[in-house]
Amino acid sequence: MAHTELTRHAAAGPDPAGLPAVPGVTDEPVLRLLLDGRATSQHEAEELYLDAAPDEIGRLVAGPLDNDALLRHPLMQLLAAHGGRGWEDSPVTADERLAEVVTALEAVGVRALVMGGHAVRYYGLYRNTDEFDLHLAPNCWDDLAERLARSDWFRARSPVEGPSGRAHAFRRFQVGVLASGREEWLEFWKGDHLLPPFEELYARRETGPYGGRACDFLALPDLIRAKETERERDWRDIQYPEEFLDARNAAAVRRGEMELTAALGQLRSRRGFETHLLAGRLANPAAVRQAIARAATPMAASLLLPSVADAPEPPAPVESAVVARLRTTAPGSPLLLTLVEADRRRYKQVAVQADKAEEAVRAARQR
Repeated sequence: MAHTELTRHAAAGPDPAGLPAVPGVTDEPVLRLLLDGRATSQHEAEELYLDAAPDEIGRLVAGPLDNDALLRHPLMQLLAAHGGRGWEDSPVTADERLAEVVTALEAVGVRALVMGGHAVRYYGLYRNTDEFDLHLAPNCWDDLAERLARSDWFRARSPVEGPSGRAHAFRRFQVGVLASGREEWLEFWKGDHLLPPFEELYARRETGPYGGRACDFLALPDLIRAKETERERDWRDIQYPEEFLDARNAAAVRRGEMELTAALGQLRSRRGFETHLLAGRLANPAAVRQAIARAATPMAASLLLPSVADAPEPPAPVESAVVARLRTTAPGSPLLLTLVEADRRRYKQVAVQADKAEEAVRAARQR
């Protein structure tokens, strides 16, 4: 899309860069982000712009454009084009290494659930990682260093505890140096404000083969929730697990092991939605109504609303202007998918702000 066309329609839109205007140059919002140095590529700049654009998108959706004109609007076209799934490569930490860590922890009575990059890898995303992230049982927290010192595996590596800005909830130990020269860290979380208590997480954990042994992982829905943070990398990680969760649920429906309403209410991805659409499952108005009523996210409610246009307002927070558009949108249409992408951006914005606010409160308590 030409920047000039986007500029003409979004001149009053968000300006994340905050640069003084230079006519003919910095009046293009995506270019401003590149000039500001906050983005190193057009794709990254467009992502930053869209992340700051929910209010502008909301005004467009609530405006006078009909559905066809709305979908053709340059900002909506840009939004529709950004559903890709990318990730950054980094040095690989072998799965066997994590298995060694888990075995060593078990030997000294430490219970933990694997989270972070290795959990993402276990669930199907080839995400390279050189860190071990573990959600620790609370009763292992206070004497963690002493427990590690009793382990032959850790004693041989002389782990050194590193600094932590959240010492009450996060501890990290350097356990080696990789061939690349990068430090190898073992990181423990005592709790996570996005997740329920450890015992509840442990009760619904998933145990599966990884690195030559069985390891305990955060359940897939919990892993997705744990990654709804202020970190952009976490949001990139979410996209594949969302599709994997939807695919699992669809398969469970097919086998008769899960109610259709439960699977539809948990929808998070376009591919998951299209799986049910192509299977004809959205032609069941009663099931779709129930799913909307129990929708776990705004994205699930929005994906389903066009299939039952007279359904009550969903409990998941979807802007009223978006709801009105959805009631006049065809199921599976390009406009529907674009509106759902707008919902996802708003959902992300709210989650990022909430995570930042929680971290600020935690930091204030430590002062």
